[in-house]
Amino acid sequence: MADKSVNEPILNIPKENYSFIKKFIGCTDNEYFITLDTWVNNSQVGEGDLMLQMDIEGGEYLALINASDALLDRFRIIALEIHRLKYLWDNNYFEVIQSTMNKILKTHYCVHLHPNNCCAPTITVG
Repeated sequence: MADKSVNEPILNIPKENYSFIKKFIGCTDNEYFITLDTWVNNSQVGEGDLMLQMDIEGGEYLALINASDALLDRFRIIALEIHRLKYLWDNNYFEVIQSTMNKILKTHYCVHLHPNNCCAPTITVG
């Protein structure tokens, strides 16, 4: 697990059963961020298949675009919450979203998709 916004996860399991780094997943390595490739390489998870669960409030696009194809291919399952879809109508943001989704779709299939169910739907005309 990686999350700069908390000091440690609140889990009801022993710490030796998980790893945690207090950084955000991003597109560069620095004091606050770590790339997916660096994080996995430093995690001592071995060479087998992995599962990625990601909910990073809009940071998923740059993090995934930056991830190597070899690493993405290791993720047998990706559970991804994608954000800021209201900007699909902005040409520049559309390019970022499209590039990210095209990269994932080179190695994975979308098998389930649903909208956020916390709020009423928004209807956009045009």
